[in-house]
Amino acid sequence: MRCGNTLSDDREAPDLRFVTVAFCDLARSTELAARLRPEVWSGVLDAYFTEVGGALSRAGGRLEKFIGDAIVAVFGAGNGGEDDAVNAANAARAAMDGLAGQAESLRRRGIELSIRFGLASGRVVATGRDSSFAIGAVMNRAARLQAAAPENGAAVDLKTWLLIRHAVPCRPLPPVQAKGFDKPLRAWRLSPPSDDGEQDPNGEGVIRYVNQVVLRQRLSDRLSRMLAEPSGTLLAIEGDVGVGKTRLVRELCAQAETASGCRVVMLSCPPIGDHSGLGPLTRLDRLLASGAERRGDEGREGPQVPRAADELRLAIRRRLSEMSRERPVLVAIDDYQWASDHLRAFVDGVDASLGPLAFLLSGRQVKLGDGARAERAVLEPLEDEDAYDLLGHVAAALGVPEPRDRADEVVKRGGGNPLFLEQLVALAAEGGDDLIAPSAEAALGARLDRLGPAARRVLACSAAWGADADLVDLAATCGLADKDFDLAVGELSAAGFLLDNPRDHHVGSRVVAEVAYSRLTLADQADVHSRITRRLQERARQRPDAMETASVHAERAYGALCEFDPDSPEARDAGRRAAMSLCSAARLVAARSEIPLALELAGRAAHLCGDDQALRLEIGAVETYALAAAGKGALALERIAALQREIPAKANLPAAAHLKATEVAIRSTESGWDGDLLAEATSLAERAGEAGGRSRLLLFEGLHHARAGDYATAEHLLREALTILGAENCFGVAEIYGNLALCLAYGDTPVPAALAECLELRARTADTPVLQAAVSCPAAFLHGRIGDRDEAVRLLREAENVFRDADHRAGMAGALEFGAMLAELDGDHARAAEAAGAAADLYERIGFVAAAFRCRSRMTLMNWPGAAPPAGDGTGSWDVRILREQLSALQAHDAGDSAAAGAHLKRTRELIGMVRGAGAVAVPILEFQRTASLISRR
Repeated sequence: MRCGNTLSDDREAPDLRFVTVAFCDLARSTELAARLRPEVWSGVLDAYFTEVGGALSRAGGRLEKFIGDAIVAVFGAGNGGEDDAVNAANAARAAMDGLAGQAESLRRRGIELSIRFGLASGRVVATGRDSSFAIGAVMNRAARLQAAAPENGAAVDLKTWLLIRHAVPCRPLPPVQAKGFDKPLRAWRLSPPSDDGEQDPNGEGVIRYVNQVVLRQRLSDRLSRMLAEPSGTLLAIEGDVGVGKTRLVRELCAQAETASGCRVVMLSCPPIGDHSGLGPLTRLDRLLASGAERRGDEGREGPQVPRAADELRLAIRRRLSEMSRERPVLVAIDDYQWASDHLRAFVDGVDASLGPLAFLLSGRQVKLGDGARAERAVLEPLEDEDAYDLLGHVAAALGVPEPRDRADEVVKRGGGNPLFLEQLVALAAEGGDDLIAPSAEAALGARLDRLGPAARRVLACSAAWGADADLVDLAATCGLADKDFDLAVGELSAAGFLLDNPRDHHVGSRVVAEVAYSRLTLADQADVHSRITRRLQERARQRPDAMETASVHAERAYGALCEFDPDSPEARDAGRRAAMSLCSAARLVAARSEIPLALELAGRAAHLCGDDQALRLEIGAVETYALAAAGKGALALERIAALQREIPAKANLPAAAHLKATEVAIRSTESGWDGDLLAEATSLAERAGEAGGRSRLLLFEGLHHARAGDYATAEHLLREALTILGAENCFGVAEIYGNLALCLAYGDTPVPAALAECLELRARTADTPVLQAAVSCPAAFLHGRIGDRDEAVRLLREAENVFRDADHRAGMAGALEFGAMLAELDGDHARAAEAAGAAADLYERIGFVAAAFRCRSRMTLMNWPGAAPPAGDGTGSWDVRILREQLSALQAHDAGDSAAAGAHLKRTRELIGMVRGAGAVAVPILEFQRTASLISRR
């Protein structure tokens, strides 16, 4: 059972606490009460209550209630301590010993008195009542264990055993079949003090820490040497929770900044949130960008284009390279054990080419790729590999299955601490999501108890954020008045939980924050995550990447409310808000071309949206776009038809417009251009007044005209699409930029003006390296047309490197194809043929059949005679038809059919004349002249 009350209630707020419950009852009390006279029985009970109650109270237990002849005490309900469980066990033994001292006198009176104890540990809601003040499943668990304990003995549950086994000898008991619990409870009995109990398999695993003063000086000297040369070195500091890694890192950064004048960038990885997402990588990019702004770089105008992981990594590499040319750069990443896969991939690729740069990584475990170079300073935790190896040994010693399915989670939460790992393995075997080591919860809970509710709330909110939220974020999402928040921050700073530096404040221990979060009620968890969701949604207006993290928090808010009361109006509203956030996140990642993730997010949103028709259409618009992008056009059309049947367009006109736009895209690809369908979709988009849908339709129409060779019209349509789009992000924003640059290069706009505009588009896309590289290729072509060969080659090589680093094979093939056209402009037919052939090979490997056919035809034309034309009927875009006509002319001439050759050349001239775009025909005209010359000479 978990509490759902909220701190916003006007009554005294309940408090979730980690406690140990001692439940004591008399054995055979019903028989004794029936046999003894009332006054005798009353005297026996008085002696029992006095002895047992006194023993529990003296050990620090708070008597919670008396149930008949049962006594319940709670350890940790007031000022908790990390030894509460041990104190409870010792109190139980003291009570049993005290009654044993009275046993002989009672036996002479014919009274055999024996008691049983049940001890259980876990979270309860501690209220302000004098009795029955603790509420939670742990109370019932202690009662059930008491019933299964031996007479004059005590049975303890798993968490209690984990807390006391190093101090109190125990022996295992058979699993307890307990009423009200889904599966048997694992239990142990307290052994007499003379019994050694179980031997501790990890008794020698005490971690000894190094002298950090000596370590700090050694690391400071090493950092100075690293920053003095372009090494791209990684320095990793590893240590267990509470050993001061974060403080050490901050002190090293401050020393390095003072001694070497380096620029310091600090990042902390979140323990909960977007682990396989782009959050940490995006934050690093943002931190570096703020440094660029301080150097005076101008911000980029125009719509912000969503960026994929490869683009982010390339952008960060460029920023670091530029910054390190001014002065050395030190990037410190704390809690690296929680780094996302994308951030790890970036760090693993750091090398000396970035200039005088060093990465300082700290964490309980710093895991690097095989090719990464790093120097390590270890504070004696277990390595991840050792921790994984230890899991099997620990599981065997505990008599539980190895947590193979949860091994990553156990190791991460254990943080290299053998004791925590041991406890987490035992908890994982029990199932459930509550994986916090009891020793951590007990020890840190005792420190939290010394804080006020507001300070604990700030800590919990920090854990809910899952990253180092700044004070502004915490103030906006903690739900505290400004005055209370300021007092809480001061209290945390005084207690050492808040680390200060000249720039900001951060919570010093993630585990402390996690324990504080675990003590929030369900309603408070929902409240905090809802506040964080709203905060991130506001931020997403300027930084769309924040929407992904917002959706995570929205789902957590919904999950907390559902656990408390799934049928409540609040839970239904939270479900709808979560669905909306997930849908927005799906739209964002779809625009980034991360299609599998978009489909996953849309599916989760659909599960939560209920019968909200407008939201169903919104989710369907994203889902069908992603299905079409994944090559599942038939399934997307089926889904579109179903939505159009079930929900009227007026329920959500913008979403309905996007559905129709996706239908246009699919049908135009599969069945040819349908002007009536486009007109219907355009009418719907205009009625909706939604910029994204109208822009997509203009994009599709522009591409249709470009395919037909009408680049003037295509350019006009794409300009209009970009104007309509404004600052919005939609599915087609990247395609609009890339294809507009292409139309500028191929259209009738004078080359100087076209080049200037193309370079402006390139500047707008500076934060998205892959898209910028796509724009660079047409820009290189334009430089080639005005004879600026060196700049053309530079831009093209830069684009090729970006595509290669990002493993963007389509982009690499496109760059090679543009290289072939530049070679033709230079008259270097051998180089043109080689580049066209390489592009064709790449296109074929990724399934771009039409593009491969075009490049293979161009390669054959450049190599003629000597290669057979590629197989195909020559239908398709205008440029393919022109190439096929020329190849047919050469084949006819070689066969001795001069009339047919002449007819094909005439058709070539006609096709070239039909193209509207001076840039588009620049290369075909040269090819035609060469073909005609070959035929004339031969």
